[in-house]
Amino acid sequence: MVDFKQSTASKHSPRQFDRVAASLAPIGIALALGLATTPVLASEFCDQLKTIVAASPNFSSLRGDAEGSQYNGALLVQTADQCKIRNKSDFDTNWSLINEKWSYECLWGPVDPKAHTALKALVGECFPQSTYTEGSPLAAKYKNFTGGFFRLQDASLVLDFNKDTYQLWLTVLPSGVEQ
Repeated sequence: MVDFKQSTASKHSPRQFDRVAASLAPIGIALALGLATTPVLASEFCDQLKTIVAASPNFSSLRGDAEGSQYNGALLVQTADQCKIRNKSDFDTNWSLINEKWSYECLWGPVDPKAHTALKALVGECFPQSTYTEGSPLAAKYKNFTGGFFRLQDASLVLDFNKDTYQLWLTVLPSGVEQ
């Protein structure tokens, strides 16, 4: 079993995380989300997130206990209430599997609405080569959601905030998988 909490040398500059932590701490965003209040914690968060992205598209190495057609995520991202590997596979009319598709979804909540901004900044620091687009699939369907996504080479990182329940989601979607 891999110990994901194990310390590893980080590839992230402490200055990058000092900037993020400094911008979050004064307004309490980091405390609202409960993560990344120091450069060390921010680096750990990025390492965890990069482990999840690297495990896509099937997240086989991160599958915990099965729950119906999904799995508990074996890697619980820093302070998240839960992480799930959700089945997004396509089936034919006889419910035979056409293809296998999965997403890795982590949930925090309830959180301060500003936590969405904090998570967006932190994910941007973790993946500086990514591009962020405002508007997520859930936000397009439901008025109580707001969010956007970071596009990586082989995946998207979707951030969604439910304005009614104050829940915040971070979902890793491999290429070709929809929310």
